[in-house]
Amino acid sequence: MGTHGSEILEAKLQTPQGQSELQQFFKNTLFSVYTPASARTRIENAIQTYVGNSVANAGTNSPLVGDKIGELLGTIQLAGREAIANASEGDKPTIQNYATGALGKFVGGLLGRGIPGVAGVAANALVSQLIADVFRLEDPSPEELGRKFVDELTRNGGSIDFGKNLLGGLNDKFNQVLARLNKEIENTSDPQRRQELDDARTLIEQMLRSMNDSYQLKLD
Repeated sequence: MGTHGSEILEAKLQTPQGQSELQQFFKNTLFSVYTPASARTRIENAIQTYVGNSVANAGTNSPLVGDKIGELLGTIQLAGREAIANASEGDKPTIQNYATGALGKFVGGLLGRGIPGVAGVAANALVSQLIADVFRLEDPSPEELGRKFVDELTRNGGSIDFGKNLLGGLNDKFNQVLARLNKEIENTSDPQRRQELDDARTLIEQMLRSMNDSYQLKLD
Protein backbone atom coordinates (compact mmCIF):
# COMPACT_ATOMS: atom_id res chain seq x y z
CA MET A 1 0.00 0.00 0.00
CA GLY A 2 2.98 2.31 0.41
CA THR A 3 3.40 2.82 -3.35
CA HIS A 4 -0.18 2.65 -4.63
CA GLY A 5 -2.08 3.38 -1.42
CA SER A 6 -4.46 5.99 -2.81
CA GLU A 7 -5.40 3.83 -5.80
CA ILE A 8 -6.03 0.80 -3.56
CA LEU A 9 -8.14 2.76 -1.08
CA GLU A 10 -10.18 4.38 -3.86
CA ALA A 11 -10.89 1.01 -5.48
CA LYS A 12 -11.77 -0.77 -2.23
CA LEU A 13 -14.13 1.96 -1.04
CA GLN A 14 -16.26 1.59 -4.19
CA THR A 15 -18.09 -1.55 -3.03
CA PRO A 16 -19.25 -3.19 0.23
CA GLN A 17 -17.05 -6.20 -0.57
CA GLY A 18 -14.04 -3.95 -1.02
CA GLN A 19 -14.74 -2.16 2.25
CA SER A 20 -15.03 -5.50 4.04
CA GLU A 21 -11.66 -6.56 2.61
CA LEU A 22 -10.18 -3.23 3.66
CA GLN A 23 -11.52 -3.67 7.18
CA GLN A 24 -9.81 -7.04 7.51
CA PHE A 25 -6.61 -5.62 6.07
CA PHE A 26 -6.56 -2.81 8.64
CA LYS A 27 -7.33 -5.21 11.46
CA ASN A 28 -4.44 -7.48 10.46
CA THR A 29 -1.93 -4.69 9.81
CA LEU A 30 -2.66 -1.33 11.44
CA PHE A 31 -4.01 -2.97 14.58
CA SER A 32 -1.75 -6.01 14.84
CA VAL A 33 1.09 -6.20 17.35
CA TYR A 34 3.00 -8.28 14.80
CA THR A 35 3.15 -5.55 12.13
CA PRO A 36 6.57 -3.85 11.85
CA ALA A 37 6.47 -0.16 12.75
CA SER A 38 7.74 0.83 9.30
CA ALA A 39 4.90 -1.03 7.59
CA ARG A 40 2.31 0.51 9.90
CA THR A 41 3.70 3.98 9.18
CA ARG A 42 3.44 3.41 5.42
CA ILE A 43 -0.23 2.46 5.76
CA GLU A 44 -0.96 5.46 8.01
CA ASN A 45 0.76 7.76 5.52
CA ALA A 46 -1.25 6.24 2.67
CA ILE A 47 -4.46 7.03 4.58
CA GLN A 48 -3.37 10.61 5.23
CA THR A 49 -2.36 11.15 1.61
CA TYR A 50 -5.60 9.67 0.26
CA VAL A 51 -7.80 11.76 2.54
CA GLY A 52 -5.80 14.94 1.93
CA ASN A 53 -5.76 14.55 -1.85
CA SER A 54 -9.45 13.65 -1.92
CA VAL A 55 -10.37 16.82 -0.04
CA ALA A 56 -8.05 19.04 -2.08
CA ASN A 57 -9.40 17.75 -5.40
CA ALA A 58 -13.06 17.39 -4.45
CA GLY A 59 -14.42 20.64 -5.87
CA THR A 60 -18.12 20.35 -6.60
CA ASN A 61 -17.89 16.61 -5.86
CA SER A 62 -17.46 17.38 -2.17
CA PRO A 63 -20.59 15.38 -1.15
CA LEU A 64 -19.23 12.26 -2.90
CA VAL A 65 -15.81 12.77 -1.35
CA GLY A 66 -17.45 13.23 2.05
CA ASP A 67 -19.21 9.88 1.56
CA LYS A 68 -15.93 8.10 0.85
CA ILE A 69 -14.10 9.75 3.73
CA GLY A 70 -16.89 8.83 6.13
CA GLU A 71 -16.84 5.24 4.90
CA LEU A 72 -13.07 5.10 5.32
CA LEU A 73 -13.27 6.43 8.87
CA GLY A 74 -15.99 3.93 9.70
CA THR A 75 -13.97 1.10 8.15
CA ILE A 76 -10.91 2.02 10.23
CA GLN A 77 -12.99 2.16 13.39
CA LEU A 78 -14.70 -1.18 12.76
CA ALA A 79 -11.30 -2.79 12.17
CA GLY A 80 -9.99 -1.32 15.41
CA ARG A 81 -13.02 -2.45 17.40
CA GLU A 82 -12.64 -5.98 16.10
CA ALA A 83 -8.91 -6.03 16.81
CA ILE A 84 -9.41 -4.83 20.38
CA ALA A 85 -12.25 -7.29 20.99
CA ASN A 86 -10.02 -10.19 19.87
CA ALA A 87 -6.85 -9.02 21.64
CA SER A 88 -5.49 -10.18 24.95
CA GLU A 89 -5.82 -7.78 27.87
CA GLY A 90 -2.10 -7.12 27.70
CA ASP A 91 -2.24 -6.12 24.02
CA LYS A 92 -5.31 -3.87 24.23
CA PRO A 93 -3.41 -0.72 25.36
CA THR A 94 -0.89 -1.22 22.56
CA ILE A 95 -3.63 -1.48 19.95
CA GLN A 96 -5.24 1.62 21.44
CA ASN A 97 -1.97 3.45 20.82
CA TYR A 98 -1.99 2.23 17.21
CA ALA A 99 -5.48 3.72 16.92
CA THR A 100 -4.20 7.07 18.11
CA GLY A 101 -1.58 7.09 15.37
CA ALA A 102 -3.89 5.96 12.58
CA LEU A 103 -6.76 8.28 13.42
CA GLY A 104 -4.39 11.18 13.95
CA LYS A 105 -3.12 10.69 10.40
CA PHE A 106 -6.72 10.54 9.14
CA VAL A 107 -7.57 13.83 10.86
CA GLY A 108 -4.38 15.44 9.60
CA GLY A 109 -5.30 14.52 6.05
CA LEU A 110 -8.84 15.81 6.49
CA LEU A 111 -7.85 19.20 7.92
CA GLY A 112 -4.43 19.76 6.46
CA ARG A 113 -5.32 20.83 2.93
CA GLY A 114 -7.89 23.55 3.60
CA ILE A 115 -11.13 23.13 1.64
CA PRO A 116 -12.44 21.08 -1.30
CA GLY A 117 -11.03 23.06 -4.27
CA VAL A 118 -12.71 25.52 -6.70
CA ALA A 119 -13.58 28.16 -4.07
CA GLY A 120 -10.42 30.08 -4.91
CA VAL A 121 -6.84 30.35 -3.70
CA ALA A 122 -7.59 33.22 -1.33
CA ALA A 123 -10.57 31.41 0.19
CA ASN A 124 -8.53 28.26 0.67
CA ALA A 125 -5.74 30.24 2.32
CA LEU A 126 -8.24 31.86 4.69
CA VAL A 127 -9.85 28.54 5.65
CA SER A 128 -6.40 27.03 6.26
CA GLN A 129 -5.63 29.98 8.54
CA LEU A 130 -8.95 29.58 10.37
CA ILE A 131 -8.19 25.88 10.95
CA ALA A 132 -4.77 26.83 12.34
CA ASP A 133 -6.40 29.45 14.58
CA VAL A 134 -8.95 26.96 15.93
CA PHE A 135 -6.09 24.63 16.88
CA ARG A 136 -3.95 27.55 18.11
CA LEU A 137 -1.09 26.55 15.82
CA GLU A 138 1.01 28.59 13.40
CA ASP A 139 1.20 27.21 9.85
CA PRO A 140 0.68 23.61 11.01
CA SER A 141 1.49 20.51 9.00
CA PRO A 142 -1.16 17.79 8.63
CA GLU A 143 0.77 15.71 11.18
CA GLU A 144 0.70 18.56 13.72
CA LEU A 145 -3.05 19.04 13.24
CA GLY A 146 -3.69 15.34 13.73
CA ARG A 147 -1.58 15.15 16.89
CA LYS A 148 -3.17 18.29 18.33
CA PHE A 149 -6.67 16.95 17.68
CA VAL A 150 -5.92 13.65 19.44
CA ASP A 151 -4.19 15.40 22.33
CA GLU A 152 -7.12 17.78 22.86
CA LEU A 153 -9.68 15.00 22.62
CA THR A 154 -7.98 12.88 25.27
CA ARG A 155 -7.14 15.84 27.50
CA ASN A 156 -10.79 16.90 27.55
CA GLY A 157 -11.92 13.52 28.80
CA GLY A 158 -12.55 11.78 25.49
CA SER A 159 -10.71 8.77 24.18
CA ILE A 160 -9.84 7.33 20.82
CA ASP A 161 -12.15 4.43 21.59
CA PHE A 162 -13.67 3.86 18.16
CA GLY A 163 -16.83 5.57 19.37
CA LYS A 164 -18.87 8.58 18.34
CA ASN A 165 -16.81 10.97 20.48
CA LEU A 166 -14.25 11.02 17.68
CA LEU A 167 -16.80 12.24 15.14
CA GLY A 168 -18.18 14.67 17.70
CA GLY A 169 -14.72 16.13 18.13
CA LEU A 170 -14.30 16.54 14.38
CA ASN A 171 -17.70 18.18 14.05
CA ASP A 172 -16.85 20.57 16.86
CA LYS A 173 -13.64 21.70 15.11
CA PHE A 174 -15.41 22.13 11.78
CA ASN A 175 -18.21 24.09 13.45
CA GLN A 176 -15.65 26.42 15.01
CA VAL A 177 -14.08 26.96 11.58
CA LEU A 178 -17.49 27.59 10.02
CA ALA A 179 -18.42 30.07 12.75
CA ARG A 180 -15.26 32.07 12.06
CA LEU A 181 -15.86 31.82 8.33
CA ASN A 182 -19.39 33.17 8.79
CA LYS A 183 -17.97 36.22 10.55
CA GLU A 184 -15.52 36.77 7.70
CA ILE A 185 -18.40 36.64 5.21
CA GLU A 186 -20.47 39.09 7.25
CA ASN A 187 -17.56 41.54 7.42
CA THR A 188 -16.64 41.34 3.72
CA SER A 189 -17.79 44.15 1.46
CA ASP A 190 -16.09 42.90 -1.73
CA PRO A 191 -18.78 40.96 -3.70
CA GLN A 192 -16.25 38.63 -5.35
CA ARG A 193 -14.54 37.76 -2.09
CA ARG A 194 -17.90 37.27 -0.41
CA GLN A 195 -18.92 34.83 -3.17
CA GLU A 196 -15.66 32.88 -2.86
CA LEU A 197 -16.02 32.58 0.90
CA ASP A 198 -19.67 31.60 0.56
CA ASP A 199 -18.65 28.90 -1.95
CA ALA A 200 -16.04 27.66 0.52
CA ARG A 201 -18.63 27.48 3.27
CA THR A 202 -21.01 25.52 1.05
CA LEU A 203 -18.34 23.01 0.06
CA ILE A 204 -17.30 22.43 3.67
CA GLU A 205 -20.89 22.00 4.80
CA GLN A 206 -21.66 19.56 1.97
CA MET A 207 -18.60 17.45 2.66
CA LEU A 208 -19.17 17.46 6.42
CA ARG A 209 -22.82 16.48 6.06
CA SER A 210 -22.14 13.56 3.72
CA MET A 211 -19.15 12.41 5.83
CA ASN A 212 -21.36 12.26 8.92
CA ASP A 213 -24.11 10.39 7.09
CA SER A 214 -21.86 7.75 5.53
CA TYR A 215 -19.93 7.29 8.78
CA GLN A 216 -23.14 6.67 10.75
CA LEU A 217 -24.43 4.23 8.12
CA LYS A 218 -21.14 2.35 8.20
CA LEU A 219 -21.18 1.89 11.96
CA ASP A 220 -24.92 1.14 12.31
